[in-house]
Amino acid sequence: MLTIYTDGTRLEENSIKPFRTVLSHLQNFETANKKSIPLDKFNQEYHDGFLEYLEVEHEMSRNTSSKYMMCLLQVIKSAVKKKLFSPVLLGQLEFATARENSDNIYLNEKELKEIMNLKEFNSKMEAVVRDLFIVGCYTGLRFSNYSNLGTENIRNGLIEVVQVKTKEKLEIEIHPFVNQILKKYKNKLPKSPTNQEFNRTLKDICQRIPMLDVPFEKLITKGRRKTIIGKKKWEMIMTHTARRSFCTNMYNRGVPVMTIMAFSGHKTEKNFRKYIKSTNEDHRKIIRGFW
Repeated sequence: MLTIYTDGTRLEENSIKPFRTVLSHLQNFETANKKSIPLDKFNQEYHDGFLEYLEVEHEMSRNTSSKYMMCLLQVIKSAVKKKLFSPVLLGQLEFATARENSDNIYLNEKELKEIMNLKEFNSKMEAVVRDLFIVGCYTGLRFSNYSNLGTENIRNGLIEVVQVKTKEKLEIEIHPFVNQILKKYKNKLPKSPTNQEFNRTLKDICQRIPMLDVPFEKLITKGRRKTIIGKKKWEMIMTHTARRSFCTNMYNRGVPVMTIMAFSGHKTEKNFRKYIKSTNEDHRKIIRGFW
């Protein structure tokens, strides 16, 4: 088995999972074509055939197939370092790793206040999910971090965490709304449900908020065709919406990009910009503020 990274750090399960999925798809692709191609024989024809298998036969979205092809590229780059694959052959390959801008949603501060103002819940879990989600929306943390904050992360009026994904340390100012939630639980947030259960519960909560019960259309490339996915806005909300909402709301408030990145942990402005989902109305408000 190839080692994807060689810096000595242990990969988290969420980082390993896409590689396992790619391996499974590759094995199924080879079975469907009744032939096995060794790694050192991987060429453009094999790449193009596998990509077609993902996007046409499985009707994957462009961003999903790109993610898997990026995993495959990382494996081959690792093989080059181990002298298991020719660097000349790698230079001849053109990997389809380009992603398209997606119309993922964010929640503006008015919508977040409606969620915070909920008083009645169908279960204790709903209250926990609501509170953890709000923490995510006002810290910019990934779900893997905001769902596991404890007393050890609260120091000197700051939230101090090591990002699960990047292993980078962050020091985050505690927003007043986050402070209210931390006080409620005496600085030790309750145990979070799994990501999947969290998303189901979050949608149940948001479905009860009138301003989120509105149509939302998302344009994606799926099965190599432009497709419009029409859903209600609450149906599109998930754990990662919190991080996207933090970045976009701070941007709309005029907070400098580098300052937002210092809290969100983004290393490049290019990656950060993907999280900004400001609407035309948002931009008009921003420019009016400058005027």
